[in-house]
Amino acid sequence: MIRHVITICAGLLVALAVQAQPQPQWFAVNMNCTYTPEKATCTIQNNGSIPMFCNLRADGQLANNQVIYTYLNDWVPPGQFRYVYVYTSPPYPRLVGALGGGQCHF
Repeated sequence: MIRHVITICAGLLVALAVQAQPQPQWFAVNMNCTYTPEKATCTIQNNGSIPMFCNLRADGQLANNQVIYTYLNDWVPPGQFRYVYVYTSPPYPRLVGALGGGQCHF
């Protein structure tokens, strides 16, 4: 009986220790975007000293008010950039705007 109690207590301690691990703190990021009628490019830079992981999205606004988008999930090393692209080509309407953002954590 005491053996079962000790086993249960040990299991609970392990479970609590695993839950107590710090979770990554996500933060919102804005991206710098430029566009031409055929391509939108949104850029993010890691100015920190350690790699960060980002979930990014770039939106392209078409001339007919539709929005097209692209996702990118990737690590960004210190001092490096990540680019997210949105493309269109004839016979589809041209791009008239671009917006990008996402969530990152160190």
